[in-house]
Amino acid sequence: MEWVHGWRAMGVDCKVVCPVTLDAQWFEDATAAYEQTFSRFRADSALRVLSRRGHGNVNADLQQLLLASLDIAHWTTGMVVPHLGAALEAIGYDRTYATIVPNSAPIDVPHIPDWRHISVRGQAVSLPPGTQLDLNGVAKGWIAQRLAERTAQPRVLVEIGGEVAVIAPADDPWCVAIDHPTAAEPLALLRLAVGTVATSSTRERRWLRAGSVVHHIIDPRTALPAATDVVTASVIAHDGVYAEAAAKVCVLLGATRGAAWLTDRQLPGLIYTEDQHVLTTPFLDPFLWEYDR
Repeated sequence: MEWVHGWRAMGVDCKVVCPVTLDAQWFEDATAAYEQTFSRFRADSALRVLSRRGHGNVNADLQQLLLASLDIAHWTTGMVVPHLGAALEAIGYDRTYATIVPNSAPIDVPHIPDWRHISVRGQAVSLPPGTQLDLNGVAKGWIAQRLAERTAQPRVLVEIGGEVAVIAPADDPWCVAIDHPTAAEPLALLRLAVGTVATSSTRERRWLRAGSVVHHIIDPRTALPAATDVVTASVIAHDGVYAEAAAKVCVLLGATRGAAWLTDRQLPGLIYTEDQHVLTTPFLDPFLWEYDR
């Protein structure tokens, strides 16, 4: 029997699973502290304060996640960037998702500054004028992985809003289900001993704006929700920020180009499309958990 603890933080469901009982309050306190640092919806969060001022010294967590986000921006050649807060606010995502209401006003598309002008030197950060940071795209996987590592347990699973980090012996891996967007049966079951699984979806956070359906995955090339045939994309990677970024790239590029992008980088991935097709990369095969349907 495994110990399971669930809670809410950062507007998402969180969970930890371990063979031994852990300190549940420690997980809740840790995610609350991360939320206070990274939240785009708290006026006093370290992220919002930095965006307002445009410069300043930041704490170690924000420094590390900003550096990781800039690495991701380089790796994805600017497809996944850390400063789309203004674009998200322009489509109505200026509050927690649960409180968004339909809005008939047209979208005033903002100018997005060049991410390459974001400077992180030690803990001193400088932002180009007009920058509004949004790190949630990489924060959930980053947090899940760090919480799992900080438990110092030989077998543990941490999930933050669908982003999963696991640690387990090689001969006793976790079974991680990739949820189907519309059906009860999972798209796939994955066997994973060490690493992360991230899923990016255009179905989970969508609402009406100016008579059209919009979602929260912004294409930095247009500063608008991505026009894509991808419903969900799931990627396995050793590092949570790379798994999340790769899944988002698949959404931005579309199913065929996204699968090719993953394959070129030898990443295990699965993509589910609007026409209900499933695309996988060859590198996913060793992770598939066979089961009787």
